[in-house]
Amino acid sequence: MLCKVAFLVAATLALIDGAPIAVQPDFQPLSLEEAGGVHLGDSNYIDITPAAHSDVPGPGVKYSKLKHLINHNNGFLANVTSPRDYFKIVYAGQVKSGGGPCGALKTSEFAKDFDCEVATNGGFFNMQTLCPVQNVISDSKAVSIFNNTEPCIGITPDGNFQAGPMSPEYIKSQGFTQLLAGSTMLVVNGTNVAPAVGPSKKAIAPRTALGYDRDGNLLILEVDGIEHLKIGPTLPELADALVSLGFYQAINADGGGSSTFVYEGRVRDIPTCLDVPWFCQRHVVTAICIVK
Repeated sequence: MLCKVAFLVAATLALIDGAPIAVQPDFQPLSLEEAGGVHLGDSNYIDITPAAHSDVPGPGVKYSKLKHLINHNNGFLANVTSPRDYFKIVYAGQVKSGGGPCGALKTSEFAKDFDCEVATNGGFFNMQTLCPVQNVISDSKAVSIFNNTEPCIGITPDGNFQAGPMSPEYIKSQGFTQLLAGSTMLVVNGTNVAPAVGPSKKAIAPRTALGYDRDGNLLILEVDGIEHLKIGPTLPELADALVSLGFYQAINADGGGSSTFVYEGRVRDIPTCLDVPWFCQRHVVTAICIVK
């Protein structure tokens, strides 16, 4: 058995720069309950930081592969130095169901269809219905808004990032142009606030995090792993890495077999859509996109 696993891991590593295998799993990704539920941190605090902007055209992406970032697992970081006009939350329904909230694409398909220089998986979703299970706003359209307070990151028409626990009433009052909810706040004001107790403290999986630094540069990090083999970071370990990389605010996006990082049209990480050592992209409902 160990030899078989070692062979699959080697095959997976060999495929990192190859074309992903189109495999659609028939089970749901890590649920919010399995991820420890929605953790809000300070329920009264919402940060507002102006998004960085440059007169030079383009998003100003700085891409880094961070070898052995956490527990010998590689990380993939996008530092977007001019995100104000280039940060998008996109959803498959825009091309799959005539603008409806449901539908799914591989992250590499999102990158191609929406002309993303960087694309990662986005928020949590229901695998059966292929619909979001948390708040999503794309180009000022409320794709899904739920009647509960959730940790979110978004950008408003005046070019400000906001991060923190947001009620539906607050979200509607701010007129967000882009917004994504996560399962937990990971970093608040440069401090690790990941859940210190409960199942999420020990849960190990690939991870995707979205945030920004003190200067308003957008930051996206994906960390590899294999959920069924207990390979990858815990949320506290992920938050420690985010703080060390300069994240000022950050949320935990969907992870596990959904985690995928695409840069300049190529899958850079090792996605494991089946949560085993096999290189494949999961079809996801939303994506974080930095348009060209």
